[in-house]
Amino acid sequence: MDYARFVRLRSALWDEFEARLSAAQERPAAVEHASLEAIALAYRQVLHDHALAASRFPGTAAARRLGVLALRGTHWLHWDRRDRVPGMRTFFARTFPLAFRAHLPHMIAAVVLFVTALVLGASLAIVQPGAGAAILGPHAIEGLRRGHLWTESLVSTVPPVVSSSGIATNNMSVSFASMEATPLRTKG
Repeated sequence: MDYARFVRLRSALWDEFEARLSAAQERPAAVEHASLEAIALAYRQVLHDHALAASRFPGTAAARRLGVLALRGTHWLHWDRRDRVPGMRTFFARTFPLAFRAHLPHMIAAVVLFVTALVLGASLAIVQPGAGAAILGPHAIEGLRRGHLWTESLVSTVPPVVSSSGIATNNMSVSFASMEATPLRTKG
């Protein structure tokens, strides 16, 4: 088959594919199933024609046009919209609430544990003030009376920059490990 005959026989199909694809790109929600099937069939024919033109008529206008049409068709037909990185609006409107609801039982359990510990500690300190001395020890109690916290020993032995970066690194590794252990399950 010569070039002129190839273009004459196949250009109507390319024009139709280009028109359908442009209409589908402008209004993707309005594409019906039959129209999508027609676009997919024409896309396969364009791919075939592109391969033929690239091998027999390289560098011609038809080969370039078919390359562009094949690329446009590939992008539109194979583009998975879920691969896009969601923006801040999507994160706060959808992703974060879904994650919050998915982990709500765990958060409730953590809050219950913290509140229980707070209530038990406060009631124990009110009812039996000597219990704190038994738990902390006389050295810690004396330090508290002098106005020194036990956490000051952390920054006096190691420079604050080193200890804070170590704490931050530990916190990040714990959060990454917990994210791997509990995958987010979304509905939809």
